[in-house]
Amino acid sequence: MSAPKDAGKVKISTAVATCAVSGFTAVIEGHKNNWNKVLVYEGDGTVTLNKNPGDPRNMHSWQMLIFRPDATVLPQPQDFNVCSAISNGLLITGFKNPLPSMPELVAECEKQKTQPGITNLIDPTSQDVTDQNVNARPMMESSPPPRSTIPPESRPRRP
Repeated sequence: MSAPKDAGKVKISTAVATCAVSGFTAVIEGHKNNWNKVLVYEGDGTVTLNKNPGDPRNMHSWQMLIFRPDATVLPQPQDFNVCSAISNGLLITGFKNPLPSMPELVAECEKQKTQPGITNLIDPTSQDVTDQNVNARPMMESSPPPRSTIPPESRPRRP
């Protein structure tokens, strides 16, 4: 999901958490029975647990949260490797056309490369590649079962 800065603050609600972000590109994956992820590629946002709205986590570009659905406290955000994510993440690269925010994403990648003291960045594309693959590639619609071409009067009857 992305929105330009002039769109104002965007609120995203899931079963477990709520995010408020502005001028951003983010991937938000919510599950009520599995790990939840919030990755802010560029922009700023705040994540709060629905169970604990008084303990928000402010996030900025290059940060991610991964938390369990039964969490009562959010972990602190961790920096992730934006360059790896925009090069290999299927939710960024898995479409016919580039994302409208790709210039901003490339700028964040370049900025991160020159940032002193940033080491041991997490590669979010290795966190759950299957999830990304499933979410990036829409499910094929199944076709209805083939209709019988045998006229009803010619079908064998059961005794």
